[in-house]
Amino acid sequence: MLAVLKSSGKLTCCEEGWRPYEERCYFFSSDMKSWHDALEDCVSKGSNLMSIQDIHEQVRHTPPHTSIFWIGLNDVASEGNWEWSDGTVFYPYLS
Repeated sequence: MLAVLKSSGKLTCCEEGWRPYEERCYFFSSDMKSWHDALEDCVSKGSNLMSIQDIHEQVRHTPPHTSIFWIGLNDVASEGNWEWSDGTVFYPYLS
């Protein structure tokens, strides 16, 4: 699971267990969860699954020592209509 806590202002520090980068805090978990359970866990932490807006963000924040992790992209509401779980717009041309 990869959670992101976004900030509306300049972050000065992140909670224990979170990694700061620019104006966000990132949380990496090795717990095995379904996508829905991972999303619920993120929401309970006041965050969301990561929404990748560019390839550089994806590369910088790929969890260490793993090749499998959840991000927020999904088509739960409508099969084939992809959207980010945090409500940000999905731009297919960035993928």
